[in-house]
Amino acid sequence: MEIIPATFDECAKNMFSREQVRRYFISAVTEIPVEEIKRVYLADTHLHVFFKGMKKGILDILVELEDGTKINIEIQHKHMADWEKRQLYYLSRVYSQDLFAGVNYHRLQKAILISIDDFRVTNDEEYHHVYRFRDENGKEFSSLMEIHTIELHKKLLNKPIDEWIQVFNAKTEEELDMIRSDNPGIKEAIQTIKEYGLRRVARAHYESWLKAKRDQYAMDKYVRETARAEGLAEGRSEGLELGRQEGLREGLREGIQEGKREERQENIKLFIESFQELKVSKEDAQRKLEVKFSLSQEEAEEYISKYWQ
Repeated sequence: MEIIPATFDECAKNMFSREQVRRYFISAVTEIPVEEIKRVYLADTHLHVFFKGMKKGILDILVELEDGTKINIEIQHKHMADWEKRQLYYLSRVYSQDLFAGVNYHRLQKAILISIDDFRVTNDEEYHHVYRFRDENGKEFSSLMEIHTIELHKKLLNKPIDEWIQVFNAKTEEELDMIRSDNPGIKEAIQTIKEYGLRRVARAHYESWLKAKRDQYAMDKYVRETARAEGLAEGRSEGLELGRQEGLREGLREGIQEGKREERQENIKLFIESFQELKVSKEDAQRKLEVKFSLSQEEAEEYISKYWQ
């Protein structure tokens, strides 16, 4: 049976609302013995705004340990532009949250960002990277800020975090049941995911999120392929233009005129074939053809009839 996966933000938030899940997950990631993690409090995920115009921020999940350490857990679905800068920005905001005006620096506590990534971040086999401040010789400058990246789609290498990766990757109840674990946090996480998927409202939110995700993917693909098709047409046009200039130098005036006609025919044919491959409707393709090549409606219809397979 298909489930709502833990990579869905709302499912993850529901899962991490259980303190036992938080304790065992944080222990697996940070290697802090679970016995030393007495309490893990859920914190306000809204970042403070200290002055007018400052960027607002809402975190996925923010927890705080008994010693004041703050841990931001983020589910990342797509590698966006400036992804690394975004991680540093939110980590620094979490680190500086308690430093109000007039407060001494000793109030600053350790901040950890755990980024659960549904894509590849690095090209190596390692799927759990830990980043800290160090000098060029590897000597640690400070342990107060730390970033963990967990990549979900790499081959597992028998690490403590592996069972949690299997939980996040599970798409069906059968896959969850295949995770044979004595870890109390894993057991509670699996049960929580199963229960969450039974909620009608949760299922509706997930289906809506999936639709938006598919629509965005289709739109991105259309933009990329349209740009590629137009780029190919422009490139072909420039190449033919270079050939035409060479013909000018040779004084072949008649050949040049023929070349221009062939160039136009080739560009129109390539334009139509490209949009047909992109599954653009005939009507839309014809309108774009009229604008691109300054054609009348009748001329455009004739070319569509000729080259549309």
